[in-house]
Amino acid sequence: MWQRLLIKLGLAQRTAKHLRVGQRGEAIAAKHLKAKGYRMLGRNVQPRGGEADLVAVDPDGKSIVLVEVKARIGGRHDPQHAVGRDKRRRLIRTLQALRSSHRWDDRPGRIDLVTVWWRDDQPQPDVRHHVNAVSTAARSFRAL
Repeated sequence: MWQRLLIKLGLAQRTAKHLRVGQRGEAIAAKHLKAKGYRMLGRNVQPRGGEADLVAVDPDGKSIVLVEVKARIGGRHDPQHAVGRDKRRRLIRTLQALRSSHRWDDRPGRIDLVTVWWRDDQPQPDVRHHVNAVSTAARSFRAL
């Protein structure tokens, strides 16, 4: 019953498209990071307290990297601006829970952001990797 109502209102289709764009963005981000030497540990990892789009090991072989992926089709605003204060706090808690649950407390950790943006005039998405985009020390969003 609810599904039919959502479809009538056009909400179910938007949700499905939104999820497909996110999944495509995550796949492209993972491929981009692998090409840069990152080793993927997981996708859509859900430790207690949050969710990580991607979890990887930095090419240095030591650092654990939680990767937030923001994917957009069209629009005028860069997807990197979609990470607000509450999201930053959740990402920090997620990284802490992830490191604790896997006993990675002795390894450095950081939060990166990968934006995947399909602009109206480009056939291929613009992929950008922002290293240490969310500062875990100061709990603030680094200027990108």
